[in-house]
Amino acid sequence: MTTEQAIRKIMEIRGIKFSELADELCIANNTLAGRLKSKNISIEKLVEILDVLGYKVVVVPEEADIKRWEFEIR
Repeated sequence: MTTEQAIRKIMEIRGIKFSELADELCIANNTLAGRLKSKNISIEKLVEILDVLGYKVVVVPEEADIKRWEFEIR
């Protein structure tokens, strides 16, 4: 799953619209779109987005099981 796919899935689960997320982050919609499409989003920007969505970044071994409501980004 890409970063964009994971963020959009979380937005769907949380019932948050794209424009609402951009507003919460105090950035323009096109800026958010660019960040999500980037293959090299910084961890700081990812953490900032996930924080607004009520999620966090966790590092686990590759063999760890992914549970419901968790997302693997590659």
